[in-house]
Amino acid sequence: MISRKVKRERVESWIMKNYKNLKIKAIEREIDLPTNTLQRFIQKGTTISDKRITLVYKWILKLLIHCEKDWLFANYSYLNISAVERDIGLSSGALQKYVKYKRELKKDAFKLLMKWQDELLSPLEQWKK
Repeated sequence: MISRKVKRERVESWIMKNYKNLKIKAIEREIDLPTNTLQRFIQKGTTISDKRITLVYKWILKLLIHCEKDWLFANYSYLNISAVERDIGLSSGALQKYVKYKRELKKDAFKLLMKWQDELLSPLEQWKK
């Protein structure tokens, strides 16, 4: 069993590291958090209650359920696709077309996407242990 303190540290650090690539409001709606709970944490450093930290922690762990190739399609509604494109250096709209119309990505672009995905999810793999 993971202590509340460790869970809080993991969630808060993961959110702060990745919030630019996430759709915070969509996540709050998905896990029934009060509006702007995560937004206030990100912008003002407001403390999130232990109960809400647990909800966010469980949601983050659910990100690991899907296999590598299907992960983006299953979770794109929580991602800021434009920010992800900028982050990995893809041309504007390439990743959006990949997700929306299931168009193929070039091999180099696909490798960059998989590398970005691994960087996002690799800390979560350690959480499960």
